[in-house]
Amino acid sequence: AASTYTDPTRGAVKLEHSGHEYGNYDSHWQKVRSMWVYIYLHYRKDYDYFHIGGDDMYVIPENVKVKMAEIEQETSQTNVDPII
Repeated sequence: AASTYTDPTRGAVKLEHSGHEYGNYDSHWQKVRSMWVYIYLHYRKDYDYFHIGGDDMYVIPENVKVKMAEIEQETSQTNVDPII
């Protein structure tokens, strides 16, 4: 999880980003961008897919599973890794 400090016991990693640190939703994109960079540098070869969401998001796992199957079918024919 992205954080303002690193705490290995909680799995939190401090990620530097552009923009204000607290109380400003305008810098949200910079925080998310920093998360994607961290994921790319540290985990891209360990997992097939990544998903970032907040506490205001609702995910229907069945829909994700169907969409991922469609993408796998499409990319198996082109041999290209998708970026979604």
